[in-house]
Amino acid sequence: MVTVEQREQIAQVPRDVLRSIMGLTHLTYDSVDALLPEDLRYLAQPILDLLLEDESLLTAEPESEPTPEPTPREEAAPEPEQAPASKSNLGERFKLAATVAAKRRFNPDQVFELDPSLLSPYQWGADEAEAPGVEYQFLNLAGTDTDQAPRVELAWSRYSDDPVVFYRIVATTNIGATPNPEINEQLAFTEGVYFEDPVPSNEAFREYQVWVYRGADDASALVSQPELVGRVLVIFPVRGIKLTAGEGVIAGTWTALPGHHHMRVFVSDVKANARPDSSEFQLREDFVQPMRFEYITPERGVTKRVVLQPEIKHPDGTVLVGQISPVHTVDIKGELAQVEFNDVYRVETENGPMVAFSVYGPPVGDFHVYLTQTRPSPDLTVDDIPAEALSQEGMDDGGNISHPFGVIGHNEELAQKVYWPQDWDEVFVTPVVKLGNYARVGPSVAMQHVDTIDDAEIREFVGYQLVTFGWPRGASLVRVQRQPQGSTAEDREIVREFTEEEYREQGGVKLFLDNGGEDVVLTPQKYYENKPTRAEETIVSYPGLWKFLYSMCIEVPTATQAGGISLRIWSDGREIMNPPNFSVVFNPTRKPLAGTALSHGDRTIGAALGGPAFDAPAGTVLIANGDIGSSEETAQRWFIPVEQIPGQGFLRVLLVMDEDPYGDQIRQIITDECTNGGILRQHQIDWMRRSPQVEPQQPDNSGTRRRGFFGRG
Repeated sequence: MVTVEQREQIAQVPRDVLRSIMGLTHLTYDSVDALLPEDLRYLAQPILDLLLEDESLLTAEPESEPTPEPTPREEAAPEPEQAPASKSNLGERFKLAATVAAKRRFNPDQVFELDPSLLSPYQWGADEAEAPGVEYQFLNLAGTDTDQAPRVELAWSRYSDDPVVFYRIVATTNIGATPNPEINEQLAFTEGVYFEDPVPSNEAFREYQVWVYRGADDASALVSQPELVGRVLVIFPVRGIKLTAGEGVIAGTWTALPGHHHMRVFVSDVKANARPDSSEFQLREDFVQPMRFEYITPERGVTKRVVLQPEIKHPDGTVLVGQISPVHTVDIKGELAQVEFNDVYRVETENGPMVAFSVYGPPVGDFHVYLTQTRPSPDLTVDDIPAEALSQEGMDDGGNISHPFGVIGHNEELAQKVYWPQDWDEVFVTPVVKLGNYARVGPSVAMQHVDTIDDAEIREFVGYQLVTFGWPRGASLVRVQRQPQGSTAEDREIVREFTEEEYREQGGVKLFLDNGGEDVVLTPQKYYENKPTRAEETIVSYPGLWKFLYSMCIEVPTATQAGGISLRIWSDGREIMNPPNFSVVFNPTRKPLAGTALSHGDRTIGAALGGPAFDAPAGTVLIANGDIGSSEETAQRWFIPVEQIPGQGFLRVLLVMDEDPYGDQIRQIITDECTNGGILRQHQIDWMRRSPQVEPQQPDNSGTRRRGFFGRG
């Protein structure tokens, strides 16, 4: 019997497809199945059953023309009788088909009573090979039309054009015997070419025979020898089918009749895309007994379709099969079970980030994965809930995402990936099992995504360094660590963790890094329920800073030394191997600005390596002899002869830089903080030029911390 749900599904079949099915001259499962789209082929048997239950669907006449509205001068025409629905409204007609009266081809008025003794005795010798044949079909097998019993319709072609023609219909269960119109059960005489016989309740099969009598008049027809129109064996569909289901066991019984040799039972999913009597669905013989069957299914929460097909055995040993029964459906009940993810993690793919998960299938129901931006209410996970509660709790809102995966075999592992929603920093991944109008929600897994830092840089300021970067999306904190260059994570020192507010208030991360170079490690992270999610760390290298200091002191000429300026250069805080080169630059009116690319009156003057000495070779590039010490006492010394000094003005020691002074190398600076500004006055030059025979006076170094005129200002 076609269920209400199946009728609703049939109503959604495209109209042109239904028209094609309605136009079939030979209705079979294969012919209906061939016209249906792939995703609707599971409806082939219900459509066939519906058409066979209600043949009016095949014989409906077109709708009559609508009656025009009467004009004021005309009287309304009598309302015509309701015409059958047209094929333009097939969906509604299929839904209402069970209530439409069948339009019968058999006319009972053509049946008449006749005493067989009035007919001439049959003289045998029927020509079976030349008999045109008889066709049959079943009507109202499901009993939809309560005014009519299930029946067999026999049909044949008119045998001859004689003035008088009538037919004799007989039946027998003695299949294989020679046909005979007299010794078999007499059913009827008729003038028509159709006959209906109620399906007998106590027979598994019948052979129907149709004989014709004909003549120029009634008398000649009565004495004519009967001729065989055709014989047809009809195996009746199984009746009295009753199905039950419980604890995963489908049990069925039927009305067993004499003549049944065996019963074929087919069980399949109601949405299977194959005919219900496909061999793959047939139960093994050990599941089927003479009057019942039992089938154990591991599935729960599904609907199964069941059809039965009887077998009879011909006297010659041949097994013959009848028509399958109408499709019966049975629901396999099941209890919803909560499922939990085995594993959930984020993966990066060429097409974007994804959420990967694995889970074992529940006993029953369809499996869904929900992605939400907030954690679902814990109340949802306590017990089974109405499916509509998912919407009431906001899980089915447009901003959230659900992925259906259908039925998974019980305890079968499903490993899948779904796309991480675009622009989401946090995702709650929730397993949900649905069965009918109910759902079971599993525990959610919170996942955070924190972007890495890819634009960090270290800026050098006087006395400190400032690390700046764009705040990483999704991070609540950034952990800052420092480590010696080239060292491992075990050598790291945690500076502190910064919030975005603290970072923006300070304009960056202020650090005091080692002049020799260090690595700064930045790790964005976010905490949820005291569990951190960390992005990949970013390491920014600080190459270091070599800071050089210098002092200058006037040297008065004596008998053993020349007059000039003693120059000391040292490193601030550490001994420097392979130090850079220096130059002494003079400008008469202002402080020199660069050791190379001189301009605006700047000029380099020569200096000799070592202390004051006569005739020491002076060069304009000061190259250290070995390492430079970390204090003034261990400084490298040079001497600037007075002859190299052009006159009153400004002296400054500067670095001789390459075209790319830093690159990835250690930064280098030299400062004037140990001088008083580098101003050289004329009277100081005069002191340096005095004759060595005159006892020198102490030069004026007042106001300086260090020896010489270049003290701290």
